[in-house]
Amino acid sequence: MMILDITTGRLQWANAGHPAPLLIRDRVAVDRLESPTTLPVGFGGEEPVVSERMLQPGDR
Repeated sequence: MMILDITTGRLQWANAGHPAPLLIRDRVAVDRLESPTTLPVGFGGEEPVVSERMLQPGDR
């Protein structure tokens, strides 16, 4: 799950066992958005950890 504040560029995400998303800048994958992994919702376990990153204009 991801939340993007388009006014500030703040991106927040939580990972529940999915591959890390890629940060694309100038049409090149520049980083993997790694974060701690938790069990999927409904399987029990810990609360998801929310990671955060500030994006630059044009990032995808």
